[in-house]
Amino acid sequence: MRKKEKYREFWVTFKKPRVLIFILGGIAIIFLTFLTENNAFEIVISGLASIFIGIGVNNFSSFETHLADERQLKNKIKHSLKVMQITRSRINMIHNELGGHNFRQMKDELAELEQIISLSISLISDEEKLD
Repeated sequence: MRKKEKYREFWVTFKKPRVLIFILGGIAIIFLTFLTENNAFEIVISGLASIFIGIGVNNFSSFETHLADERQLKNKIKHSLKVMQITRSRINMIHNELGGHNFRQMKDELAELEQIISLSISLISDEEKLD
């Protein structure tokens, strides 16, 4: 299942105009070498074709990197939302216990909430390098 998704992402990225036009242009330029008999001119044509193909591959890798960064950002947001939901439920529980005057338990709960908030801050922070 994951392989199909990777192939689909590959083709979606490959079909982007900034990728497809340069790679197909490079391939078309390569076929011009069949029309010449001068070796020096063939080398110039091949060099020009490799420039076009290189630009297309560079654009492709740029799109792939952008997609990976978006996926990582979405995962960070999901984790942060889960931590915030846990924090909200714990605050609600402490609020309900205020009438019981159980201050020791509330103090322990608040210390635990502080740890949860620290975890949330570490999830959101950009200390982690994007791979």
